[in-house]
Amino acid sequence: MRCLTTHRFDWMGNVCNRTCVEDLKRTESFRLLSTRTRVIPRSETLFPSSPTIPTSKLFTFSNLKYHQILSPTFIMKLTTAVALLLPATTTLAGPIIGARQPAQRAKFIPGSLTVDGAGCDGATVSFDTNNEIATVSLPNFVVTVPSGTREKICNVALKVHYPLGCTSGTAQARVSGQDVLAVGVTGTYSRRYAVSPVVNGEVSEFSPAINFAGAEISTQVWSFDQDTITYVQRPNTPENQDITFRLLGDLQLQPSGSATGRLSNDVYVLDISDQRSCCK
Repeated sequence: MRCLTTHRFDWMGNVCNRTCVEDLKRTESFRLLSTRTRVIPRSETLFPSSPTIPTSKLFTFSNLKYHQILSPTFIMKLTTAVALLLPATTTLAGPIIGARQPAQRAKFIPGSLTVDGAGCDGATVSFDTNNEIATVSLPNFVVTVPSGTREKICNVALKVHYPLGCTSGTAQARVSGQDVLAVGVTGTYSRRYAVSPVVNGEVSEFSPAINFAGAEISTQVWSFDQDTITYVQRPNTPENQDITFRLLGDLQLQPSGSATGRLSNDVYVLDISDQRSCCK
């Protein structure tokens, strides 16, 4: 019989008992002991002045059910090492989490739609899921000849809330509708955009008028999506965070005898989703 006497120590390092294990070289516990443990040189200890811890005091294996048993001195050194590492880990976590936070963005304010003019009767507005694209439906912005109203106006206003630090912006606008004009009938759709409050009071931009000329009785769908409004806000303070966009539209038809015509502006879209110039 080949025996190896092993020792178990209490938390003070005193020997509690001794165990004689037969033929430990054939057991898994001995293989672990022989391949994974070594005497720790004094130069590698946390405290060089401390005596080297014997290997037998670091681990004791009687069978696979037992866990590692660490000496009190080793536990103290391990605890000290962990405590020294924790502040650095905590310090690094802050900037990483902060960098992942998305930047604030400008948003339309739901319920802020206001209208003025006979052409705006029945106007409604809807927003995309991010509240960055507003679609205004205008079911009654229509002019007709030879009977009916030859000219109508519709002024639409929407408010946008901008985060602090956002001092300039760009909005894209699109207008669309239908025209059914007989030969000789002509029509015009003109519009102006206004943004306030901004530097110098208000931005006022006129877009080129859209002209229509009748050729035959057929329904034509028209659309114009090249309107761009740029602006710079007033001083960056909380009271200047809400900006009002206005579209002032004017529809007109010029009759030709008894010829018939119908011209409408059905939809107005204001898109502020491109905020590269504003929210960086």
